[in-house]
Amino acid sequence: EFEDHGRVFGLLKLLDYVPGTSDVVTGQVAIFIGPWFAVTVRHGNAGDLAPVRARIEGSPNLRAHGPYGVLYAVIDSAVDAYVAVMDELGDDIDEIETKVFSETQSSMSPQVIYNLKRENQEVRRAVTPLVVPAHMFVNHDVEDLPAGLRQYFRDIGEHILRVADAVDSSDNLLLTLLMASTALQDLQQNKDMRKISAWVAIAAVPTAIAPGAAAQPRPRI
Repeated sequence: EFEDHGRVFGLLKLLDYVPGTSDVVTGQVAIFIGPWFAVTVRHGNAGDLAPVRARIEGSPNLRAHGPYGVLYAVIDSAVDAYVAVMDELGDDIDEIETKVFSETQSSMSPQVIYNLKRENQEVRRAVTPLVVPAHMFVNHDVEDLPAGLRQYFRDIGEHILRVADAVDSSDNLLLTLLMASTALQDLQQNKDMRKISAWVAIAAVPTAIAPGAAAQPRPRI
């Protein structure tokens, strides 16, 4: 979310991906800039801003744009993390898709798919509030942006919109995989029940024959 009233206030969610568990860790950063200052406040463990500061210190171009250079660096770092997290989730989804339709599908629990769907929603909650500003960045509708940074903010906007599209596509695919996994497990359970019923029927045949055999007279010599 962004507000511009002579000064600029921005509020962004920060994301980190946890390998092994496929969890998406969230945080938050607020940035407030004026003609001669830039203040950031970060909450949570996600999105360490130390690399952002190092980037600004090492870039004469960003420093030349003052507070707007800081604003760009903070937003760009957050959005780069969105892209990285979606790439990781995309790899996880591809792996799950392979498992769902493999011969060992029975080992794939729908809970795994649901958990990944929930992590995808974390990205959605981070990106959705930025879609409107992203369109403004792409269309150069933010008049106060320095001319030297407009193309850079356009690039940020394009990345945000790309992540938003990826979130929607991933959500639809995960829903499909969840339904397919559940259906395949139901089918497997039905097959198992038919096998069990067949074995029960086979086992019951001698029991049905035995009384009749015992009733016949014994032959005499």
